[in-house]
Amino acid sequence: MTEKIPSLEDILSQIPLIEQQSARDAMRIYTPAEEIDAFYLNLCRVYLAASPTQRAVIRKAIVDKEGILNNLLGFIYQCAERLQETQNRDWLLIGLAAASMRGDGPDFRDFYLALTELYIASLDAGIDPKDEFNAIQGGVPINFDTFAVLKGRLSGDKNT
Repeated sequence: MTEKIPSLEDILSQIPLIEQQSARDAMRIYTPAEEIDAFYLNLCRVYLAASPTQRAVIRKAIVDKEGILNNLLGFIYQCAERLQETQNRDWLLIGLAAASMRGDGPDFRDFYLALTELYIASLDAGIDPKDEFNAIQGGVPINFDTFAVLKGRLSGDKNT
């Protein structure tokens, strides 16, 4: 993943068009359509390279964009899948960037389930994600490794 990272300004200028192309149905989790998948990947790369102030600008730019927030939730799941397939730590970081921007949004339960999948995919790939989860900040809760939803999944409890 050594492609050129777009500028913050380039990413911010694309947000209105991407929002128009994004599904806004909160009753379903959507993954980004193939033609806009690259936007989400680049958005996450820009976010990871950004300063804390720039990260806040990005979060503010999308806070009311229901379609983008929904796609970011789906993108977290995609990153978990890609992490499992490749065992490449970059997918953990990209997924955490998506999570940090998305935050717990309209329903924290969906968000926590997505974070759980990313955490477990990391462990399955031989990566201990605790430090990365705690470092990303933004919308990702500190000490996620202590949350019941994750502990339940790790213990094999199908009801969590």
